[in-house]
Amino acid sequence: DANVTLLQKACREVKESRELARVLTLALTMGNVLNQGKRTGAAGGIALSSLAKFKDTKSADNRTNLLRHLAAVLVRKHDEQWIGKLGDSMPSLSTAAYVSMTDIAADVREMSRGLKACAMLLKNSATGQPEATDSVSTSPAAFVEKLSNFHSSSSASLEALQTKIAAASTQFEQLC
Repeated sequence: DANVTLLQKACREVKESRELARVLTLALTMGNVLNQGKRTGAAGGIALSSLAKFKDTKSADNRTNLLRHLAAVLVRKHDEQWIGKLGDSMPSLSTAAYVSMTDIAADVREMSRGLKACAMLLKNSATGQPEATDSVSTSPAAFVEKLSNFHSSSSASLEALQTKIAAASTQFEQLC
């Protein structure tokens, strides 16, 4: 749950970062200038994923690339401290980069399997079990009640987590 919250926070920071908006605005302008006269020369927006292509766009003399030029223009236009502000505007991003949605999905599947096993145990206990002979142990009825309460609350928690994961995935996809 904490990792999903972290992802949501990082997505919100990326979306709300004014510094990143400046980077993307300049990148869009550069891309439109380079693609002038082509189908993609009058783009109205830019995807974060397209910044990776800037690294592959080399200068005529092959000494630099568009990503380095973009950074140099930003430093000239603002100041070197501005680059620090870019990172500061998205403090959760570096930690969120290590969160794996694949791992989260695997954990949720495991929780779901555990709840199904719990439900099966509850179903089987409804058929009746012999009374416990140990005076310290919990009676079968009390056990079933506790297990039923656990199953109910855990099912609700899992459903809430799945909803939160879906929302985080949507937020992430909207950024890309």
